[in-house]
Amino acid sequence: DRAEIRVLWRACEIAGYPYGHALRFALCTGQRIGEVGGIRRSDIDTDGEFWIQTENKTRKRIDLYLAPLAREILEACPKIGADGWYFTNDGTVPLRKDIWNKALARHIRPLIDGAAAELGLPTISKPWTPHDLRRTVRTGLTGWCLVSPDTAERVLNHAIGGLRAVYDHADYKPHVTGALQQWDTELERIIRGERAAVVSIMSKKPNSAKSR
Repeated sequence: DRAEIRVLWRACEIAGYPYGHALRFALCTGQRIGEVGGIRRSDIDTDGEFWIQTENKTRKRIDLYLAPLAREILEACPKIGADGWYFTNDGTVPLRKDIWNKALARHIRPLIDGAAAELGLPTISKPWTPHDLRRTVRTGLTGWCLVSPDTAERVLNHAIGGLRAVYDHADYKPHVTGALQQWDTELERIIRGERAAVVSIMSKKPNSAKSR
């Protein structure tokens, strides 16, 4: 939920580079933690606005928009080694997806209670993994940002099957970009401790007595 996101974000800030940065970047983009760990400086376009992702589970290129929060995280990553990894311990290998169980136990989870106390919020008591951040982004896109489910699926780079895969060859880059811009705004609100800015459909209906 929003309070847990806020607590996790703060714990990651305290943890710092590389694990705290990588988890926050995953929360900004909704991408798989293995793909996040493998991002290189050469994967970013010349304007610094898109992650040209060519190595992923779907095996197809996507140009993923990097909203301000995501760009700030990448800009804060130190340059280590000659291979250009954004997230790495020693510059020779990226943060692989199989290291996260130990990394969370050592670098992130011990900071959760302190971050919650600092913010005056309940701690995160339920078990979670980096993959749960994809569910968080997916839920936030449709529930708080009112992004269509179809576009939200494409933000996460889920393969679209069935008849749509056969007939729909549209470029969803503008749709995904708009969705990530909305998520960036909402994530900023969460970090500040603000409520969701979703307007209830019921509140837009005319008063029944007046309509008569």
